[in-house]
Amino acid sequence: MDIYMIMTEGYTDCALAEAVLQKYMGYCQYRAKGDMPVCLQKLVGVYPGELGELEPKDMPHFYHKGESAVMVKTAKGFSEIAKKLVLVMDAVLSAGDDDSAVKGVFIICDADLSPGMSNWQKLEADLEIMDGVELDREKGRISYEGLDLCYKIHQIPQKGEGAVEKLLLGMLGKIEPGLAECAGNYRSQIMDERFERLHRSWAKDRKVQEFYADKVQLGAALAVLKPDRPVGYAVKDCLVDSKKKQELMEIEEFQSLYQRLNDWLGEEAEQRTR
Repeated sequence: MDIYMIMTEGYTDCALAEAVLQKYMGYCQYRAKGDMPVCLQKLVGVYPGELGELEPKDMPHFYHKGESAVMVKTAKGFSEIAKKLVLVMDAVLSAGDDDSAVKGVFIICDADLSPGMSNWQKLEADLEIMDGVELDREKGRISYEGLDLCYKIHQIPQKGEGAVEKLLLGMLGKIEPGLAECAGNYRSQIMDERFERLHRSWAKDRKVQEFYADKVQLGAALAVLKPDRPVGYAVKDCLVDSKKKQELMEIEEFQSLYQRLNDWLGEEAEQRTR
């Protein structure tokens, strides 16, 4: 079985990637440890944390379709991606299985407001300084302790500044236009000068405040969609609607993410196994 990794910056883009895999690409989540390839079974319950503890903590989620399996994991922050990827590769090496092979990693990160060097360039620089890691940017390959993988970095948005919340707000407009309008009005009121003290507690710079306002606006809408659950459930259950694929494909950023994931696990995957 061919195994692929998806590493995301945070929980929200992790939920988005998992929903696309399940609803639009036909992947199913493993429900029983015994159904998984031996290589993946060995990761369940022994995934290493920063302190090396042997607990079922911070463990990837596992999906499958045909002869392919995908493990999806969040790094819990941009600055953690390189370190968490090395931890995953360490775990994969320790759980080696002759019948399965890890082929590559697809990394999803936010664009943020960084001037100059883009976040995907920063991430490559972070990976290059990790002990034992060798990066071939031109060929898109990463090597670690004998494990050689293809890698691809997808930044959201692909054009301009912002984060995954900007994409999800666009999706909200397609799925629940009335709620999207209300959330926009809420944002406008919250960003009024009456709440300047609160804005300054987020950040002093107005541009950064507007960046955080995307999170406020989306959070308000998702709390209506799933008032008793974390935001990831609203993303999976409500925004990535299995019946609204055509509408979501009208959003350039969503189409780009879907197409690159589909290529990564489709035609490109076939080429890597030849």
